[in-house]
This record gives sequence, C-alpha cells and structure tokens, in this order.
Amino acid sequence: MLVQRSQLPNNGFADTPPVLRAADAYRADVASRSLTGQFGPPDGQWIALANMLSHVDSSMDALPWTLVDELLDALTPLRQLHLEPPEPVGATAADIVHERGRRIRLVAEEMENAGALELADVVLASYCMAEPVVASLDQGRCLAQRGRLRWKLGDAVASHTRYRETERIGKRCGSDELVMRAWIGYAVLARLRGNYPDCRRWTERAIRMGERRAFKALTGLAHHVAMVSAAVARDFGAAVVHGWTAFLAADGDPAVEGDALVNLAQAMLDAGHTETARAGFAASLSRSTASRHLLPALGGYALACARMRDADEVHHTVAMVLALEETGSPYATACAHLECASALRSVGDQSPRVAALCARAAAIAEQYGFHEIVAGSEVQERAQRVLRSTSDFTDRQHEMCLAIEALASAHPLMDAGNMLVGR
Repeated sequence: MLVQRSQLPNNGFADTPPVLRAADAYRADVASRSLTGQFGPPDGQWIALANMLSHVDSSMDALPWTLVDELLDALTPLRQLHLEPPEPVGATAADIVHERGRRIRLVAEEMENAGALELADVVLASYCMAEPVVASLDQGRCLAQRGRLRWKLGDAVASHTRYRETERIGKRCGSDELVMRAWIGYAVLARLRGNYPDCRRWTERAIRMGERRAFKALTGLAHHVAMVSAAVARDFGAAVVHGWTAFLAADGDPAVEGDALVNLAQAMLDAGHTETARAGFAASLSRSTASRHLLPALGGYALACARMRDADEVHHTVAMVLALEETGSPYATACAHLECASALRSVGDQSPRVAALCARAAAIAEQYGFHEIVAGSEVQERAQRVLRSTSDFTDRQHEMCLAIEALASAHPLMDAGNMLVGR
C-alpha cells in the first residue's frame, strides 16, 4: 500500500507539534553538547541532507533526488538497520524509493546514536513529506523511529501519538511488523511512566507476535524491554533469560549487543551477582563509545565497583560520567547521576557532590516526567540495591553468568573516558 503526500496531515502525523527547521534542530542538539559543541565530521553533510529534504515547496512534484542520493552515498555506512531484514535492491521506481527511504532511516539512526536527536527527527519527517509517494511500510518505520526519538527527548505525548499512528498504518496495510513496533513503543513508554504491569502486558503481546512471525530482531528488542520489567519485579531469573535472549538476537551488531549487555549486567547487579555484573558492564563498554551506551554502562560499572569496595575505580568512573553528562539523553543522564551518587555513598564518600548528583537527577526526572526516577522511594531503592544478597539462579542461568564473564575476558574494558578526564 502507498501513502500519497497529500494524505499526510501536519507533517505526516496527527496531533503532533510542528517539525523544527534543520538549523534550529541542529542548534538545539548542539546546545546539549557543552563539551565539544559538535558531533563530528558528518555534521555539515547531515545539515545539508536535512535542508535538501525540508526545503521543498508543496507544489513541487519531486526534489532533485539525484543530489540527495549522491549525499546518501557519501553518508550511508555499509550496514543494515538491525531491526529491518536485509532486502535486495530492485530497479523499479518503487524499489529505488524504498531503498532511498532505508538509507535515510540509517543516516537518521547514525544521528540518533551520536545524540543529534532533533536533527534526526527533521530528516525523517521531511523525507516523508518530500517524497511524493511513500510505501506504508516505510512510512510506518519512519513513524516508529520518530516515536523513539521523541521519548528520548522527553516528549512522551508526541512519542505515543507516533506509535499509535504506526499501529494504525500497520493494521490498515496488514503489517504485523509495524503493529509489533508500536506495541514495543507502548511498552517503553509504560516503563518510563513507572507502569510496569502495562509494560509487561505489551512486551508479552509483542514477543508472542514476534515468535509467531519469526521477527528475530524485533523479538529481541521486546525481550530487552521485558528484561527491565522483570528486574523491577525482582524476578531476576526471568530478567537474565530475557536479557540473554536479547543479546543473542543482536547477531553481532555492536550497538545492540551493548544495549543488551548494559541491562543484563544491571539485572545481575540487582540480583547480587556483582562480579558478573561488572564483567557485563565492561563488555558493553568495549562494544561502543556512543554516549547512549557509555552513560548507562559507566553508571552501572560504578555501582559494581562500589559493591566490590574498589573506591579508586568508583571515583574514576564518576569523573568519566561527569565529563560525559552533557552528551547523553536526559533519561541516561539522570540514571547515571543517581547510580554514581549511590556508588559514592557505598564507598563512604559524603562530599557535597553526592547531594549535587542526586539533585541533578531529580531535576531532570521532574522536568521530563520520568516517574520511576523522580519518586523518592526509587532513589532510595537504587541506593540500596548494591547491598542486597545474591539471588539463587538455576544451572542454566549460571551458565549465562559464565558466558557474560567470558565476553569481558574476550573484550577488555575500553576506557573511553580517559581522554576526557585526562587520566
């Protein structure tokens, strides 16, 4: 099924705020990076792509797509989007449009991983408006990707709207993939609200659909979200199984493996398996230096070091987090600050920076509506987790622990923060 550009109200999405201009989006993203003020060599090309796509008059039949395609040739890494199956590139006009959309989503994902969330949103929205005819599957994939960008920016309302529209398109065109993407999005939003029963309900539905339709990557993502929900419910055995399933579904993609290992290590830490947790955080840090991986991994690594009474490593890790704090998403920054405060307390540090870390985390959580963080009980919960006894695991779960420790042995800790803190 195809969607005509004229059928896409309000930049393609109902009840959502207007899309920023490319320059405004870039300035907003850069403002969040007080350390460097830029993202890297592709910045100019990213802005050029966003401008090409956003400066199209509604009376035009098409953009000069040749220029767009040439820029995409320079920008697109030689890899697939993890959540999309590999597809042969055909020669028909529809095939060319489909491949162009895939490459634009890939560039937007690279922007997202670097922290340029607003600019990625502009690129995706502008593409869907600029392309005269967009396949429903491509439209839905863009919507789901934009939903993820909005919750990372703290806009849960716009995120839910985009996931709802993704589900609507999926049901209309018979795409279980799009419906499943929406359900996983609903689960993430429920988790951010602290509604863990709702989170479990959506992940269970998504896992059943993914297993039935053999959507391996999406099923892995659903297991990833389910792992967090199980850990909060203190069902650490289930959390480990969900997490290891998510890791295996990554198929060697470093970014996806890094995400899975961070939360899997957190579940191990909460369960009292501290050495395995520390190994898991270290293995995650070895896979990616993107801020979205670094902050969660470093926060958890600090907690694990505190449990092992390694005060020097705790203080070094906290310094790395503070050096990186302006490069991460609001949620990752708030969590890392709380974890660092807990780690410092655990090694006997009662300095003013402990209170400052907690205050900063609470302010971010209050601003963006992260209820699972802002609640005082959650702050105390995080502070006490590292002191709890070890949960019993089955033989299979112990085998998973050994496998995680082996990963850290094969991939030593990449101390990416050293350059920033001058150690």
